[in-house]
Amino acid sequence: MGGNGEEILMLEAPPETARPWASASTAETLDALPYIDDDYGNPMVKEEVDRLVEEEMRKSIKKPADFLKDLPPLPSFNFQAVQRSQRSLQHQVIRLENLELMLKYGPDVWRQNNQRLGGFLASRMQKLAQQQNEKIETVNRERKFHQQNTAYELNALSTQWKELCLKNIEIHAACSHTEKHIAELRREAAERGWNLEANLENGHDLEEKTGERLNLTS
Repeated sequence: MGGNGEEILMLEAPPETARPWASASTAETLDALPYIDDDYGNPMVKEEVDRLVEEEMRKSIKKPADFLKDLPPLPSFNFQAVQRSQRSLQHQVIRLENLELMLKYGPDVWRQNNQRLGGFLASRMQKLAQQQNEKIETVNRERKFHQQNTAYELNALSTQWKELCLKNIEIHAACSHTEKHIAELRREAAERGWNLEANLENGHDLEEKTGERLNLTS
C-alpha cells in the first residue's frame, strides 16, 4: 500500500531485448553488491531509493504473481540419475567402512574362525574314531560268538585229523616193514636159486584155472 492508502503495483518487466536470460548479447551488467554496499544504510539514500521504488510501482500494471510467467522454465531434472549416483556413493561408503572394519578386526576374526574350524574338525574326528571303534567292537563280538559256537566242531575235527594222521603213520610203517620183509625173502630166494617171478606167474595161472573150474562146476 502507498502512503495515501492506494494499492501499489510491482514494476513491469523490462522488454524482451533487455532480459538477461533472453539473450546473452543484450544482457545488462548488474553492478549491485547488496551484501557489501553500505550506501543503503544512509537515511537520505534510503529515502530516495524507497521513493523511486514506490513511484515505479505506481506506474506498473502487473502484480507480483505476473512476473513468474516471464521467467524461463526450470530445467528438467533427472531424479533417476541422482538416485543412481546416491546408490553408487553409498556403495563406495559401505565398501570403505568394510575395509576399515576388516583392517581393524580381520586378523582376530580370522583367528577365531580358524579356532572354530579346528574345534569342529577335532570333534568330527573324535566322533568318527568313536564310530569306528564301535564297529570294530561289534565285529570282534561277532567273531567271538561264532568261534565259541563252532569250538566243539573244530575240536572234533581236530581230534579226527590227529587220529587219521596216526593211522597214516602206522600204515606207512607197516608198508615199510612189509617192503623190507619182501626184500629179505627175495634175497634169500636168490641165494637159494629160486625163480620167484616164474613161480608167481605159475601161481597166478593156477589160481585163474582153479577159478574157472569152480565157475564151471557151480
